[in-house]
Amino acid sequence: MIRIGVIGYGYWGPNLVRNFMTAPGSAVTRVCDLRKERLSTLGKLYQGLETCSDSADLINDPQIDAVVIATPVSTHFELAMSALKAGKHVLVEKPLAARSDQARKLVDEAAARNLVLLVDHTFVYTDAVRKIRELIASGQSLEDQHLQGPGRNFVALRSHYIDSLCCERSRWQAAFFSHVKTKIFRVDSS
Repeated sequence: MIRIGVIGYGYWGPNLVRNFMTAPGSAVTRVCDLRKERLSTLGKLYQGLETCSDSADLINDPQIDAVVIATPVSTHFELAMSALKAGKHVLVEKPLAARSDQARKLVDEAAARNLVLLVDHTFVYTDAVRKIRELIASGQSLEDQHLQGPGRNFVALRSHYIDSLCCERSRWQAAFFSHVKTKIFRVDSS
């Protein structure tokens, strides 16, 4: 069982907590948010789930194997680096960091410590991304294509959507758990 701590319970955090709580092989054990009122409903939804308002408490918790970061971009680097230095596997909501040099430092730190560092691609299953996949599969050119998703204005093909094409959620989740289990339990996955 992979024990997960989630930092950030604002817009996207509740989705992450719910998904990891229901995913086989994982359990969210602690959730952190600066705004304590956001955490007040968690005890009713998930019995025994611990909460805190100081990310250091979560990051330094020896009972947590992996940290999920769903906070403002300006905090991604510091939180992810702290988690890596504490020996935790890390999943960060996109983007990994505010600057490319910060992202490189995180990648290097994870590699040096033999830890998993992943970026979540949140829009993998949106209608726009599905349409892009369909266009690619049909061999059509994506040049000058614009797509409209539900509740959105026209969406130009931007890096967020193109990056999302690189993985499917089920493969991403399986890969995350496989890598983390391999590193935590030293299981040979070959």
